[in-house]
Amino acid sequence: MAKKLPIVEVEWEDSSGYEGWHSKAEHIAAGVGVCRSTGYLLKSSRKAITLVQSLDDRGKHFKVADSINIPRGAVKAMRKLS
Repeated sequence: MAKKLPIVEVEWEDSSGYEGWHSKAEHIAAGVGVCRSTGYLLKSSRKAITLVQSLDDRGKHFKVADSINIPRGAVKAMRKLS
């Protein structure tokens, strides 16, 4: 493998909501969604974390697929798996 990327698990908060009519208390209780994403850590900056699900480092060009960019402000925890 020409380029080794760490595998990480990121816990992060996401927007959530209801559709249709619900009480005020139900809307308040909904809060935000807590998500966990696992993947290769492609980039980590002050602004965002980029994870990719798949990579191909054969041949001349390093390629990745199926990415997610998570805003840093949404990240609650990140742990290295390998």
